[in-house]
Amino acid sequence: MSTINSYQTSINSATAYWMARIAKAVYLKKSDNTPDETAILTDLQTEDAEFASVFGTIRNSAQAALIEHKIYF
Repeated sequence: MSTINSYQTSINSATAYWMARIAKAVYLKKSDNTPDETAILTDLQTEDAEFASVFGTIRNSAQAALIEHKIYF
């Protein structure tokens, strides 16, 4: 499993991997074309159980999601 370093601002292969994974997952949708928040969360949790929640939205055929991941300090 690749981990995201949320404080790193330079190019990082782990962060790039997760951004690509999330970009793909956000297009999982229900029959009414709204983001399927449960399917998105389940998909991400198959690799990292620390994903906590998903809030999806759609506007003018563009989909987006706010995705929460547990962070430990």
